[in-house]
Amino acid sequence: VYRDRLLPLADYACPNVHELGWLTGMPVGTPEECAVAARSLGLRGVFVTSVEVDGGIGILACDGSDAQLALSPKVPGAYYGAGDVTAALLLARLLAGDALAPAAAIATGATTALAAEARRLGRDDLPVISGATCWQAAPPAALRPVG
Repeated sequence: VYRDRLLPLADYACPNVHELGWLTGMPVGTPEECAVAARSLGLRGVFVTSVEVDGGIGILACDGSDAQLALSPKVPGAYYGAGDVTAALLLARLLAGDALAPAAAIATGATTALAAEARRLGRDDLPVISGATCWQAAPPAALRPVG
């Protein structure tokens, strides 16, 4: 249903790397492969989450002509709600008028700050409300162009 009926109706999508591979049937082992697969969806923009490079993790922001990777250090652990928070932050930044890459940089920085706070508190979920000052003040992640 997602791939065949809903995705063709979308302007934007936010799959993680695994989901992008499933949606497209294409290799997604590198940021460059992710960019090719994301473009094949034919959408206005695609944010590929959980892209791992050089010990970091981030979001690949991709449209028809540009692909940039917002990369932050990976916080050890797995945290419930990370994908939902990331998607909400991306949507909020798009609605605020940000372009894809700056939206990805802000969302990556905020989600990383929340994961670090969860780790510090010994939690397995992101403290979105109690950690609001930490994620709202987080610097955007560094952007890297992807071929």
